Amino acid sequence: MVEQGTHKPLVGSSTLPPGSLCMAWVYILRGSSGRHYIGSAVDPDARFRQHLRAHTATTKRLGDTLEVVARKEVPTLSEARKIERSLKRKKNPKLAIYDLQRVAREENSE
Repeated sequence: MVEQGTHKPLVGSSTLPPGSLCMAWVYILRGSSGRHYIGSAVDPDARFRQHLRAHTATTKRLGDTLEVVARKEVPTLSEARKIERSLKRKKNPKLAIYDLQRVAREENSE
């Protein structure tokens, strides 16, 4: 099951002032419960630490341990959120993981 998170700001989350330009990430986590979480952030390490602290009910449902199973860097947070929404619409975490890894591989081979 893919968790459908919101984009409510958390401490150190991915909220930027309008017009800010910086790289962002879209990522997929897998928890020990077998559930997946698709998200985006400008600081994936800080966001992952938030997930580990079970900051939200969604993260708590993932289980005791988490792993990043796929991630991709993109030019803007807006683009990361667009990809995140697209992956969530697939309703299939294996397909979302495959798509994210495929796109990252294609860009690395160019």
